[in-house]
Amino acid sequence: MGKTMMGGSSVEGMAPKYTEQEQQRINALLEQNMPLIQQVLGNQMAGLGTEESQRQFESQYLAPAMQNFEQQVMPSIQERFQ
Repeated sequence: MGKTMMGGSSVEGMAPKYTEQEQQRINALLEQNMPLIQQVLGNQMAGLGTEESQRQFESQYLAPAMQNFEQQVMPSIQERFQ
C-alpha cells in the first residue's frame, strides 16, 4: 500500500488521479493556504453558540458527506461483496 496526500493508505495498482506534478502543486497550495482555511472556518464558527455551530457544521459539512457516502460509496461496497 502507498501513502496518500493526507497520510492515509492507498491501494497499489490503481491509476493515479493526478500526475506527480499535479499532486505536488495541490500539496503546495494546501500547505500554503491551510492557516487561512483554518482561520476562515474558525471565524465562521466563532460567532455562533455551541448548538448553532453544531447545527451549521452538520448541515454544511456532515450532511453532504453522508449523502455522498450513502448514495455512492455504500452501493459500491455492497456491489463488491454480493
